[in-house]
Amino acid sequence: MPSTIDEFTLGKTLGEGVSCKVKEGKDAQGNKFAIKVMNSSTDAQMKELLQTEVGYLKGLNHKNIVNLIKVSEQGTYSSKGSQKKVAYVALELVSGGELFDWVSNSGEFSEPVARYYFKQLLEGLNYMHKAGVAHRDLKPENLMLTHDFQLKIADFGFAAPI
Repeated sequence: MPSTIDEFTLGKTLGEGVSCKVKEGKDAQGNKFAIKVMNSSTDAQMKELLQTEVGYLKGLNHKNIVNLIKVSEQGTYSSKGSQKKVAYVALELVSGGELFDWVSNSGEFSEPVARYYFKQLLEGLNYMHKAGVAHRDLKPENLMLTHDFQLKIADFGFAAPI
């Protein structure tokens, strides 16, 4: 029986960091999400970064910014017949990978391709700045691509008000 968190059935691990593990999750309708599950040993500073990210993402809704779906500090994680409470964040699944990987695997982009992504980045940044949010950690690893090659700005852990 697969592991679950609340209404999400968990699948493969998409990534792992100091403070959390990111798993693919699926709801009852088959929609896929990225589920950031906080490690139980996560310290206060890491929890604060997650709260910062959630706080800013709640106020942002733009085609070039990863969408926040759900937040829970007391989600029920079930696996192999046991249950425990965990904090988690469900985000839009951006399945095309990081811009960093695309550049590192394919080399420099042609000018038209670079312009295509740069325009999307500027549109997302313009929206964020008009909303009073500074990302403060922009790098190719935090710029994700969808399956149809749309850019999404991710990881708002270091965001701050302008």
